[in-house]
Amino acid sequence: MKKTLKSFKTGEKGKIVELRGGKEFQRRLKKRGVMVGKEVRVIAKQPHGPVVIENGSCKLTIGRNMAKKIYMEK
Repeated sequence: MKKTLKSFKTGEKGKIVELRGGKEFQRRLKKRGVMVGKEVRVIAKQPHGPVVIENGSCKLTIGRNMAKKIYMEK
């Protein structure tokens, strides 16, 4: 079942299956190594702030609005 990165809980892993955003959105994520097919794990979530993910050996902070546009599957 596909759900947004924002809805994943701390510690959960998933594979990115879709990025719903324009070219600039996708370009910014690609520069950070976040793309379709990659497996990421949620490290931390702030109640009204960003989502911290682990992408391989890299940790990234993704804004909540961006996290709503990243669709993943477990």
